[in-house]
Amino acid sequence: MSERALSRRDLLKALVVGASVYGPLSPLSALAQDSSDEGITGLLKEPEAGFVFARLWYQGGDWNTDMRDKGLKGGSEINLLERVLAETTIKTQARETVVRLTDPLVFTAPFLYITGHGKVWLTDEEVANLRSVLEAGGFLFADACNGKGAGFDANFRAALRRVFPDRPLQPLPMSHPLFHCFYDVNTILGGDKLIDPFMEGIEIDGRLVVLHTVNDLGCAWEGHPCRPHGEEQRDQAFRLGINMIVYALTH
Repeated sequence: MSERALSRRDLLKALVVGASVYGPLSPLSALAQDSSDEGITGLLKEPEAGFVFARLWYQGGDWNTDMRDKGLKGGSEINLLERVLAETTIKTQARETVVRLTDPLVFTAPFLYITGHGKVWLTDEEVANLRSVLEAGGFLFADACNGKGAGFDANFRAALRRVFPDRPLQPLPMSHPLFHCFYDVNTILGGDKLIDPFMEGIEIDGRLVVLHTVNDLGCAWEGHPCRPHGEEQRDQAFRLGINMIVYALTH
């Protein structure tokens, strides 16, 4: 699985700004879900060309927060991907895609997104697969919707300790390449809120594989009011999202 994921990662580098892309790369499609999985039914996607922003399904919490059918406008990732299309030449589609950690297609996804407000329950199989994905070249962005120290933040941190027991989250310096790989971001303004003026991450061999924030970028992408810096804050949240995608495709 490692070789397949790394090979795919090399191919996806061709999607970065300034590159030419010819033909489909057979990226991730979302899962067909049965009626027992409330909120996912109907999200099945056909394989499509280009970069795929894949949201992780998980047990215990509202994995689908800020999606099109849950909130404002087009949904968080649709709005972000529309900005990607408008501001870069990355080949993508502004569509929601959901994947389980137990699906083999998760190993083809260069970028995974996990968010919510509450519990995050991962089985041993899901923990092992997430570790394998990240060690093989994947990237995970975790976005806590309800602040620091409780809810999603506390539960995600506990789950991540099972994935990487010896690799704690560490604050990222603003000199980190993620903040300068497309847009220059020199100060963290927040998502729809500003709780921490920094983001945290985990690196493996100098490559960032996990990025975590408690500032709720997803709600800023979705269209919620942003405080205290208003639309400037929202614009930076989009710029950070674009930087994450460019970083994931080039590192």
